Amino acid sequence: MTSSPKTDRYRILIADDSEMCCGLLSLVLKNADYDVVCVYDGIQAVEAVRGLPFDLVILDNEMPKLNGLGALEAIRVINPRLPVIVCSGTILPEHITSFGKLGVDTLLPKPINPLRLKERVAKMIELHRQLAAVDSRQQTTRDSHTPFLAPGIDARILEKPIFSGVSAAARQLVDGFMSIRRFKSAATIEGRAGAGFLDVAVAMAEAKDALLLACPATEVSEQRLIMLFAPALLQARAVILIITNTELLTGEQQAVLEGLYTGAGALDPYYLGRVSLILCAEASLHTLADAGEFDEQLLLRTGAMTQRIPELSLRREDIFLIARAVLRRIGATKLSLTPSAHVWLEKQSWPGDYRQLHRTIELACKAAEDCEQIDAPHLAAAYSKEPTYKDPLFHEILLESLYEFTGLEGT
Repeated sequence: MTSSPKTDRYRILIADDSEMCCGLLSLVLKNADYDVVCVYDGIQAVEAVRGLPFDLVILDNEMPKLNGLGALEAIRVINPRLPVIVCSGTILPEHITSFGKLGVDTLLPKPINPLRLKERVAKMIELHRQLAAVDSRQQTTRDSHTPFLAPGIDARILEKPIFSGVSAAARQLVDGFMSIRRFKSAATIEGRAGAGFLDVAVAMAEAKDALLLACPATEVSEQRLIMLFAPALLQARAVILIITNTELLTGEQQAVLEGLYTGAGALDPYYLGRVSLILCAEASLHTLADAGEFDEQLLLRTGAMTQRIPELSLRREDIFLIARAVLRRIGATKLSLTPSAHVWLEKQSWPGDYRQLHRTIELACKAAEDCEQIDAPHLAAAYSKEPTYKDPLFHEILLESLYEFTGLEGT
């Protein structure tokens, strides 16, 4: 094992059986002011992590004695959240799946681009540093119910459970969300049935000085929009309109929405250029447009940026954190989740995604109202009580709450 003297710089472990590759990577990272340790097989990598604190590990996949996947499995026992980059010329699809399950979201092919490597290393170390800071704040304020969230979330949406988590999928969700927020554009949001569409859509719109409205696709009509937009006209405000189940829009309804941009139809000319659409869909609108089933012009106006909500099955390490955020949202802060509840939550398939998880937590709270903790049996009973997970959720993400905001009471 070769290393440079320890300083207060970030320390990186490189594990590769090629001395030449180790040397090149080490040179690149040392020039970027990192402290570097090099080892040449998987067993040495595990022993290095056991013996020294590292800020990041770079693993080759094909190594003697213990390959990269085996080494990572052992490293995760020692340090479950240590950032890891896999660099290899022999990454197969099954390897990608296996590494992903072990918390690796960066796989770089050989030969490695030095600039890309430095950028990715810097980003991952900074993310890990921010997560560690959040952990530290949580430890010192465990009774304050401070949300545990991926870094970068705007303060006004801190209580959105869907953003809680530290998985690769959670980081991608946050990165995409923040890009759309910075771009201040209309957008499409896609996901399967049960995804937290309204949580994400409302959060996208909250930073904008406009009247926030929502309408199911089945109710879209000129008359309905005139009713919804009336308060905006009276207040001379712009409008952000969230359409749910957009894939159900008929051609005539799509034309009504297109009229918001072209001035066609019976809608007041005031709204021309003053309405932004956020389209939520349980299908790919781009695929529908390619098949001639969705207006390409309308999609071009709203689909400049698309946010895909990841399934809960891709965020198992986040589920417990999301569940705790749901408890905060519904005001059940006196209840906590037991370790067995934690295990139970992660084992479920959650076919209804965020809606089902949210509803299960709500029902479990009622079952445990005379207790101080929610245990696995409470959750199991709640899970089986409402297998269709279609009943309304907490009022913050109901369409009715947005109607009430305009004084229309969902008429």
